Amino acid sequence: MSAISNNNYFYSASTIRSALERAISSVSENIACYSSDPVSDFTRNRKLSCSNLIYYILHLSSKTIQLDMMNYSSDVDDLPSASAFSQQRCKCRPEAFKRVFSLFTSYFTNYKTYNGYYLLACDGSDINISHNPKDKTTYHINTSATRGYNQLHLNALYDVLNGIYADVNIDTAAKTHECDALEKMIENRQYPVDSIIICDRGYEKYNLMACCIEKHQKFIIRVKDIHSNGILSTIHLDDTAFDTNITKSNISSDKRNKGQ
Repeated sequence: MSAISNNNYFYSASTIRSALERAISSVSENIACYSSDPVSDFTRNRKLSCSNLIYYILHLSSKTIQLDMMNYSSDVDDLPSASAFSQQRCKCRPEAFKRVFSLFTSYFTNYKTYNGYYLLACDGSDINISHNPKDKTTYHINTSATRGYNQLHLNALYDVLNGIYADVNIDTAAKTHECDALEKMIENRQYPVDSIIICDRGYEKYNLMACCIEKHQKFIIRVKDIHSNGILSTIHLDDTAFDTNITKSNISSDKRNKGQ
């Protein structure tokens, strides 16, 4: 008998689109919770309403704003200007899209599991954004001869059995902060409770392990081999295949307090 639950039910494209529309509608009805100015933002009738703004941003491509708008809307003569779009976009906080994301994924219930657990792979990836040297939090330059670039860093929990994202954290920090981002996601716990988090060698940190233990989060972390400078280098193990139990005392207190 397979350990993976066999849910052979598939949603139609119209059902999936309806779920997205419901999520966007729910956020739009409560947009004051996600506005820069809850008193005045999105209170007047505009060509680009809150729901249309969210729809449009989700449809954005690498083209110019005006071309994307022409592809999105059938009424070319009534398109808002690029300036109007930018003004509306500034009113909507990123939390609105995080809420759309969580509502959308919660509408479906036929998710596969492994022995009752969701398998969530964690990793990070750089995302290039518009060139803006004035934004010091995202601007990077390797040498004085290059033009430089702007990047954000995406940290994600990906459900490998169902092909969807369970949670995300977007940061301006470098790749070295990936463990901190995962700790935040574990502490917020906006993904399924019955889950196993799977990480590669970049997440080999006692501090992260301690966080998982304290939050009762099951995890699997691939560590560097015994000849590296990783955790196993401090433990005397045979250079062969083996199964063994290793106990580290007070990992959930000493290591956390020292920030290791």
